[in-house]
Amino acid sequence: MDIQLTKRFLLACHTARHICESMPELPQGLTPRLVRIIDVIHQLQSQQDIVRVGDVSHLMNGTAPSITRSLNKLTALGYVKKIRQASDRRVFSVQLTPSGNSIYKHYVYDFHHWLNERLNGLSSEDMNTAIRVIDRVAAEIQPVKSIFTDFAEQPGPKDASSTTSSKEKES
Repeated sequence: MDIQLTKRFLLACHTARHICESMPELPQGLTPRLVRIIDVIHQLQSQQDIVRVGDVSHLMNGTAPSITRSLNKLTALGYVKKIRQASDRRVFSVQLTPSGNSIYKHYVYDFHHWLNERLNGLSSEDMNTAIRVIDRVAAEIQPVKSIFTDFAEQPGPKDASSTTSSKEKES
């Protein structure tokens, strides 16, 4: 594949990120990830009676500790209510509060419908192709992510401050 095509793909991904960030300004303390968690909780609540932290982390492809921290933030903001299960006091279920449902309606439901109207000119085939390509690229990159982490840690050109010896700094 041509390197210029790879660069164009990365630019398109950058543009896609800006599309995702085009949602209305979020209230103080709320992030796109927290809105995504609200969306997942809403989805799960429509499918099952009890929504557990593990259910949310499974759909988010996240770890339970990470999702728990996010749920604690959402609870502190008043968007989610955590309920300790009587059968096992270590297990919590979660549900959206009325404020959480309002956030869902405005930042998920309304925004997705608004965006859908603007994407109406694209065919389902084009959308499915874009989704498939992004998913495939993500799957290719994920296993080798550590290579790029190692690469990023390689020493680069040294600036003047990094070449100064400790004795020179003392004087």
